[in-house]
Amino acid sequence: MVTGKPSYADMISIKEKYIQAKYAEKLFVRRSRDCDFPQSVAQQMWDAVSGNDKKAVYRLIVNGEADVNSVYDHQSSSTSSLTLSRVMLIPEKPPTREDVLLRLRNELLDRTSSGCCSSSIPPEEAGGGGSLLHCACEKADIGMVELLLQYGANVNAKDSSGQTPLHYCILRGKAVVARLLLTRGADPEAVNGEGKTALDIAAESKFTDAEVLALLSEAANGYNHRQ
Repeated sequence: MVTGKPSYADMISIKEKYIQAKYAEKLFVRRSRDCDFPQSVAQQMWDAVSGNDKKAVYRLIVNGEADVNSVYDHQSSSTSSLTLSRVMLIPEKPPTREDVLLRLRNELLDRTSSGCCSSSIPPEEAGGGGSLLHCACEKADIGMVELLLQYGANVNAKDSSGQTPLHYCILRGKAVVARLLLTRGADPEAVNGEGKTALDIAAESKFTDAEVLALLSEAANGYNHRQ
């Protein structure tokens, strides 16, 4: 049983057990108490990805069994369960002053957090229904994108407008992230709701990264040759 970090003088076998416990079995990841999670795991994931908080995302995946492919629905705020604030609206007895303050606090949290991705992605581009990976491609850095991909995020997921994460990167000029997506299996021939590929969008925008354009062009030429 590994109880802590070994010292320099400990045997190699003890150090190996510690490494296994830390990185494979995740035994030393801090286990949060229920009171640390006033919101659902899904909402916390959206907040963490939107805020580019990789430590929080990792902790939620390990501890909370978060779904890295959850879809953001701006109509239902990505969660279907009743929040504490909604429960407080139907009290079994007259609320106390503390109850009222708690309800107001949670309603404020709901309003603040519910716009995670939809508040900054123009409706004509996103249309709602984006995944955590879409959110990361718009608001986080390449490290967050890599983290989600490492834990099984669908690189070709589409939002309700048919945009893939690759479309998002081209629209926002994120060449480094676009290259990562392409190396991790992003489909350069995927079309959005208007029938446009990432290359089509690049041609209409000011996207100028030569390497990404070359990769997209090669894919398009390969597709044309197959016709």
